[in-house]
Amino acid sequence: MRTKWLPILLFFPFLLAAQTDVQSEAAYAYGQMMQFRLTAVTPPITQVTLHLQTSTFPAEYIVQPRFTQIDGRLATQHDLDLTQIPLPPFTAVTYWWTLTTADGTQIEIPAQRFVYQDDRFAWQGVTGDGITIFWAGEDETLGATAHEIARQTREQLQPVLALAADEPVTGYVYPSSASLRSGLRLAGLDWQDGLADPRLDVVLATAVNQRTAASDLAQSLPPAVARLLLYRSVGDNLANLPPWLVWGLAGADGEMSPMLAAAVRDQTTLPLAELCQTFPDEQKELAVAQSVSFVAYLREQFGAEMVGALTAVLAEGVGCDTAVQQVLDSSLDDLNDDWLQAVRPPTAVRQFFNQNALWLVLLLITFTLSPIILWQITTRRPH
Repeated sequence: MRTKWLPILLFFPFLLAAQTDVQSEAAYAYGQMMQFRLTAVTPPITQVTLHLQTSTFPAEYIVQPRFTQIDGRLATQHDLDLTQIPLPPFTAVTYWWTLTTADGTQIEIPAQRFVYQDDRFAWQGVTGDGITIFWAGEDETLGATAHEIARQTREQLQPVLALAADEPVTGYVYPSSASLRSGLRLAGLDWQDGLADPRLDVVLATAVNQRTAASDLAQSLPPAVARLLLYRSVGDNLANLPPWLVWGLAGADGEMSPMLAAAVRDQTTLPLAELCQTFPDEQKELAVAQSVSFVAYLREQFGAEMVGALTAVLAEGVGCDTAVQQVLDSSLDDLNDDWLQAVRPPTAVRQFFNQNALWLVLLLITFTLSPIILWQITTRRPH
């Protein structure tokens, strides 16, 4: 069984000793076991307590392992069975020890932190502008592409969520959906709709085919990055946000897809009010395309800050239409109609007038003024 040791050596004064050496280290075999060890020269100890915290544990994990102390040197170890207490990959693990002396004094060893990384793969990494992307494989352009997509998505969301310019984002690009899912399932999680639990605080995506990796990542990374940044902004209230807003904020622009253009032309778009709870499975692609276009329309009409204000109100659990009315002073249905009017292609007659408006105005002026001019000329003739 392969283990990944993460030694952390500490040298610091205890309360009861002028200088004491402490060696604390952690190791894990992915999906199997996580081991914590401590050795230290200490006064007589009656109890050792290991504290463990992660973003996915509902509460602090506390255990009091057995220990030995010979000639003042304490040694203890605790093995965490990851098959019984699973941890999702890329979870940040923070742990520390508390030692109780014979007279009841508490000695706390400072906390250490490491990331429980899925080490089944040899990850490559690229970092810049607060964004770190890891990927498996030899194609360096894959990491650069994913990094740029993540950066653009963050930039798109900055004015909406009032993000720092260098808001950190870490992402992992797996070589296949199967390998990503298997890593998550070791922790009892899944990869729903291409999105992982945002509590992991990392972005997970796949790039299976090298030839289509750029287009695949352009579709899968933005919603994953948006969901992560939204979670940081509103926490568990992310569940209150309507899907059209979450998916819409992930869109890089409001350019219409051929599918959406056809639905608008045929008047078969989905009412936005019906997309406040969930997307219909059989029409999810259309729902996503509508959401991207609609949110782009809202940003153009009201500005990014107002969309951010709407996001905050919706996160509080205010109903979809009520929040829109409160923030944008319009009903969702009316905005739906306004958006359709804005994106609907003009009819042949309307297009003709749009393209020839100047000439038509000039022609109208000519026909209007011609009789007047003729009358003036006639009246000015000498009798």
